[in-house]
Amino acid sequence: MFKNCRKGDLRIVALELELIQYTIEDRKKAEEDRKRAEEDRKRMQIEEDRKKEAENRLRERELELELARLNVRVNSDNERTGEGCNTLDESKKSVRILTVKVPNRPEGWAFFFASLERAFVSKNVPEKFKSEILLNLLGEKASNVLTYVKDDELNNYEQLKSIILREYEPNANQFLEQFKKSTRVIQMNIFNILLA
Repeated sequence: MFKNCRKGDLRIVALELELIQYTIEDRKKAEEDRKRAEEDRKRMQIEEDRKKEAENRLRERELELELARLNVRVNSDNERTGEGCNTLDESKKSVRILTVKVPNRPEGWAFFFASLERAFVSKNVPEKFKSEILLNLLGEKASNVLTYVKDDELNNYEQLKSIILREYEPNANQFLEQFKKSTRVIQMNIFNILLA
């Protein structure tokens, strides 16, 4: 019946009559096309992600530059107006805002003094106010320290700082208690895990 027909023609006729569905070659081509389309989608997604990252970096740089400009303006305004903390009350308020809370644990004193000294530098606090501001920030803890302080040491910030650090420095017993508590907690956790 179809003696002088080519194979391709027969395939087209068979597909039109729906006698055969797809051949293996057609399936391979369809699979390859699907893979290419998926790879193209992935490639496009990667390119979009890169563009977004570049835009985010650019925004960050612009914001950093704007922040730097604002800092320069604020610093120049402070220098022009001569806004150092000249009174004790102004100094107390500005330093209190810039420092962290007075620590409850002995490990926090180094961080507290670091933030306090940064605040002193940034607000240009005169040396005569530093010890008074420190005692004011300590509040009730200052009463423990005042028993050890002599009148001449009361106005010297560095000596007052060393006395406070000595007073609240962790000793061996505190470290031992802290270690025992932590091992107890670990043992309780292990015990709870074993019971579960």
